[in-house]
Amino acid sequence: MPIYTRTGDSGSTQLGKGRIFKGSSEIQALGVLDELDAAIGIVAAKITGDTSKCDFVHRVQAMLYVIRTLMHNADSKPSSEIDVETEVKLLEKEIDRMDEELPTLTDFILQGGGGGAAECHFARCVCRRAEQVLWNTNNGSQVYYTYVNRLSDYLFTLARYLNNLHGTKEVCVKNLLKKIQEK
Repeated sequence: MPIYTRTGDSGSTQLGKGRIFKGSSEIQALGVLDELDAAIGIVAAKITGDTSKCDFVHRVQAMLYVIRTLMHNADSKPSSEIDVETEVKLLEKEIDRMDEELPTLTDFILQGGGGGAAECHFARCVCRRAEQVLWNTNNGSQVYYTYVNRLSDYLFTLARYLNNLHGTKEVCVKNLLKKIQEK
């Protein structure tokens, strides 16, 4: 069976609730969540030195799949009940666990680094956009919005954790601006 169906050639696609315009806010949200999943997949591919972090990132990807599935089939219940509130709490615990190993953040830092950190920062930007697009759909539960919001915090903390793990020094914006002003 081919992957193409030709049914979307006219600008609509099939969701659980029927055919829908490809330019709709729901399709935009599904697309940016898909993009976020791909960006996080790149993060997983780049993580070195801590396989538990890679495993957790894969868990995040699975949750994004669940959220997309529920948005796709907004009128039906998921076949396997996943407690998204519990997943939000797991994100928070993982953020706190990593944060305990990090120096206190006292200034804004430049986005970047090695060992997957730069990719985390990029994924966080996609995550923020996904959150904005989700809010425009009014299609979903508050807990899904909360999950995506917390996910951006997780990605920021993971970037800092990976930089710390690999000995990559964070570049503080304030210090950099001082150097620029001195020249």
